[in-house]
Amino acid sequence: MDTNFARNISKNVLSSKGCGDCSSPKNLPPFFNKNFHEKYSKNKTKNNFSKYIKGMKVLAVDSERRNLDTLLKILANEKLNISVFTDLTEAFKAVQKERFDLILVDIDISETDSFDFIQNIKDSSTNSSSPILFMSSNTDSALIAESYNYGCSGIITKPFDKNVLYSQVVNILKTKYFNEVENKMSEAYIAMLTHDFKSPINSMYSALSVLNKSYDTLDELYKKEIWCDMFGSVKYLKDLLDNSLKKFKYKNDEIVLNKEPVSLKNILEEVVEECKYTILEKNLTVKICNRAKTKNVPADRLEVKRVIHNLISNAAAHTPKNSVIEIDISENKKYMVFSIKNPYYGNTIEQPETLFNKFVSHAMKTKTVSSGLGLYIAKTIVDAHGGSISADIRTQGFIRFVFTIPK
Repeated sequence: MDTNFARNISKNVLSSKGCGDCSSPKNLPPFFNKNFHEKYSKNKTKNNFSKYIKGMKVLAVDSERRNLDTLLKILANEKLNISVFTDLTEAFKAVQKERFDLILVDIDISETDSFDFIQNIKDSSTNSSSPILFMSSNTDSALIAESYNYGCSGIITKPFDKNVLYSQVVNILKTKYFNEVENKMSEAYIAMLTHDFKSPINSMYSALSVLNKSYDTLDELYKKEIWCDMFGSVKYLKDLLDNSLKKFKYKNDEIVLNKEPVSLKNILEEVVEECKYTILEKNLTVKICNRAKTKNVPADRLEVKRVIHNLISNAAAHTPKNSVIEIDISENKKYMVFSIKNPYYGNTIEQPETLFNKFVSHAMKTKTVSSGLGLYIAKTIVDAHGGSISADIRTQGFIRFVFTIPK
């Protein structure tokens, strides 16, 4: 790479005034509100969790049909999907075919057969992690201890106490539900965080590549400019990391905003400056038109910056070399309107609204690596602000994303 690459940095890309020290809110916002469980723990009504466990699958096996009928009657109001058996062999066929959220086993049928049945379940791939409750009329302590050694989550004594049976079943299902929800949220959170880190890291990598290839031929002025640009990327990365470790909480993929007066124009200039080396690798030109008279809008600065970062990174990744990315800021009576348009020669997207779904990506079609999270994150943030975001691919050879933020 020759020195002209570095010397032409500011020609194609709109540069922000200043050097590296991009402004950032002192009080970074939480991503999610209070802990997912917290709002439910205070309500102790009997049917508080019915809507969460509705439809969960339960298997019960007992040699006495009347016990199964009693169990079905006690749990009838919870609208669970309960499969009942009086034979262990038939029950095992069922657990081999489908996954159950809870398995209840009568160990009075035969201790040896029941424990073998449980061991086979634990060894299976389908229900190895499914919680198990034993049912027994035998309260011998040695038997109870052996039951727990086989991995049971509890023992229901017979004859059934209506309240005890109900509480044991419902609480195990409730716990399983919330654990699964929290695990899914944790996975989604980590995926989104990784996605957000990718953009500033790529920008730093591109800047370092310039230094690595042309360090001896660059004068000190351009070296300083590159170092300052990398500092800006590091600062953005640090803000994201601090925000993640200190403030992010889970709550149904919702975002709790920390609003303050922000300028979309200033945020845009920061993002373009931070991404300029990535943009210049493909010799792209960014044209910005600001037609809005309103200078500031009430918004969460870091979250809006994430939206613009994702849109510009997405445009740079899918725009052919030597092309132009057009960005427009305008307004109407109620909203600020941000638009980004770039050439797109990929396959036709028949349902552009699906681009904003979680983990939906057209990367295989365009032969690029993508998690399919960037546009989903953008939509989540814009929705939280009370705005909207859409994709327009009606013009042949172009794709245009538009989002709005209330004034």
